[in-house]
Amino acid sequence: MGKQAELEKKLSALLERWPKTVREAYQWLEKQGAGEQDAGQVIDLLVEAGALDDVLYARLFVEGHGGWGPLRLRQELRRRGIPDTEISEAIEEAHDPGVMGEMIRDWRMAGIDDRRIAGRLIRRGFSPAEVFGALRLSCPGGK
Repeated sequence: MGKQAELEKKLSALLERWPKTVREAYQWLEKQGAGEQDAGQVIDLLVEAGALDDVLYARLFVEGHGGWGPLRLRQELRRRGIPDTEISEAIEEAHDPGVMGEMIRDWRMAGIDDRRIAGRLIRRGFSPAEVFGALRLSCPGGK
């Protein structure tokens, strides 16, 4: 078995257990000692086979991180090498904007004050304008 076939087999097995972006897969191949040409060919084969799909990865990532706001989702997906257009599409398609209201309600019922709630939401990647608007709207008579 040639080096390229061996790398493809190893990466395929890894992807079955732990999905990766194209960039992460390329970095993994580099760490395995693959040359630029071999890595590119392996990546091309796996993309063609559907084993590497940045669009699907981004969408599943957004769905799996429902408590995160768009800012944090965007930052993390960029760090993983997903292009901005694909990030925007994934957030538009899969992000539930009502999740922030649910968190506000749950945290208020737990006795957490609005200042702390705002800090939590901003750290989770919601914009300050969204957070303060949602807090204002969720108050009785806040509309």
